[in-house]
Amino acid sequence: MGILQGTFDLAQCAVTIDGLPIDGFGDGDAVTIEYNAPIYNTTVGADGGYHRANSNDQGGSITFNLMQTSTVSRRLMEGILRIHELGAGGTHTINISSLRTGEQIAASQAYPEDRPTYAFGQEVTAREYMFRSPNIQRVG
Repeated sequence: MGILQGTFDLAQCAVTIDGLPIDGFGDGDAVTIEYNAPIYNTTVGADGGYHRANSNDQGGSITFNLMQTSTVSRRLMEGILRIHELGAGGTHTINISSLRTGEQIAASQAYPEDRPTYAFGQEVTAREYMFRSPNIQRVG
């Protein structure tokens, strides 16, 4: 007999860029965080001994999966992209927190790495906005 271990609810998550709330997420993963490097780089010596070195790379990517009809998708993200395309963009602070689980992720000095793929047709599609940050920290 199975036992319910818990419930995740995206509505109980707060996602912000520079303090502005992000919503209008697409189906599937709303936000994906990927680190550039593992915590340790491991080398095995000729005698079979394991040796590790801390990578010290705390950077990575944060990808937002937003519906093309999302207010955020059209206004905030496109506005941020436009500023960077003009060469005037600075960096941004991204915060993600789950009120239900207590998890918190903070990324400083984030910037958009690329433009999303745009599709126009008879169905509403999602757009992926990817930001890069040299400093992604698990706060809670």
